[in-house]
Amino acid sequence: MTIPRLVLTLLASALLSAHLAADVLVVRGDGAGDFTTLTAAVDAAVDGDILLLQDDFSAERVVIDDKALVIVSDAGSAHHVGALVITDLAAGKSAVVRGLEIGPYATGSGGTGALALGGNAGAVLIEDCVVHAAAGLPTNAFRVDGSVAVSLSACDEVAIVRSTLLGGDGVALAGAGFPSVPPVGRGGAGLSTTGSTLSVFASTLIGGQGGPRKNNAPGGVGGTGLAGFESEVWIEGGLAQGGLGGSNCLELGDGCEGGVGVALISPFPFGFDDGLLLRRDAQIEGGAGGPLEPPATGMGDMGDELLGESVDFAGAATLAVEVGPLREGELGTFSVFGPPGANAAWMFAFDFDIQRLGGNKGVLALELPLFGPYLMGTIPGGGEAQFNYVNPSLAGTGLDGLVLAKQGLVLDGDGLRFTGPSTYVNLGTTP
Repeated sequence: MTIPRLVLTLLASALLSAHLAADVLVVRGDGAGDFTTLTAAVDAAVDGDILLLQDDFSAERVVIDDKALVIVSDAGSAHHVGALVITDLAAGKSAVVRGLEIGPYATGSGGTGALALGGNAGAVLIEDCVVHAAAGLPTNAFRVDGSVAVSLSACDEVAIVRSTLLGGDGVALAGAGFPSVPPVGRGGAGLSTTGSTLSVFASTLIGGQGGPRKNNAPGGVGGTGLAGFESEVWIEGGLAQGGLGGSNCLELGDGCEGGVGVALISPFPFGFDDGLLLRRDAQIEGGAGGPLEPPATGMGDMGDELLGESVDFAGAATLAVEVGPLREGELGTFSVFGPPGANAAWMFAFDFDIQRLGGNKGVLALELPLFGPYLMGTIPGGGEAQFNYVNPSLAGTGLDGLVLAKQGLVLDGDGLRFTGPSTYVNLGTTP
């Protein structure tokens, strides 16, 4: 089905009248863009700007403090940063990070993640990203645990969509450490959340591997796929899996226990249930036990799948995907994936407002006023309903670029459900 070009052109004009015009700031390490580093672009940007990242590799740690920005890798690019922090985003603002590879950043044991979100009352969308946490530091007795890939603290509205989060591996201390028993680290969590509300769609969260036995020190347990404290998590589709246990948990014993898939309990030593997992069609697995290495007598135990309270919802997972970012005249595609025979629709808005709905509906991620829903028809046997369109021109709108929040709808015997959110990014004629 083809979307008339006029629809999005009119929306661009509406955005202009609402004073939401955005500049597009190009970041290229070779100097061919507006900035050579993401940090410099963030410092210069104002609310509403689009930061377009083209091929580059940087070990920088980028901090975004209360700025409503869209940070997106260009189509076909693989922009990499060492670490990214989004903090103190005010209510009513939103930040989008799309298509980045983040980490590993050698921050040491556990702690904040390669992607760290803290104190955000506004909405944060992480889309199509890969986040690698750093391994523990083998030269520091207090930093042998693997780091966390993504950490959340006191965040009200976060959605992670089609992303991969990999906890860091634990290590054995290289130096003398403690007398005869140098410490060996645990694997880091794929995602750790404290006091936050989080939605995860079609993503992979895997804990890091526990450190190996060294000298007289036992190995470390595998990291948790998703660790939560005082948090509510909606997870739809995808996988949360504990990390592989380290070798030889005791000098003459078995390999170490694998990590927990999802743990929504308070930290040691309390261990009481203190969170809620709401899930639909999500795979949750404990990590495999550590390997057998002499003089161990057996493999480690498989980690638990789930620790904490869980509510399961009916129906297959649904998903929405928008290609891009796009320039004038390029072919765009918006897809809704769901059960064949279900009716599919899509809608969009000016901004994100990520709110959990009651019952089986899932998460409404769009801020009113909404445009749509526009019916796509019945999802065919392959499980994908698709809109195709020619990306419209922004000429005459006064906009350098345009970003809209998009979301799909699926209606079948399991009721009306919302897919994970996505972004439509129009770069006009930006090189």
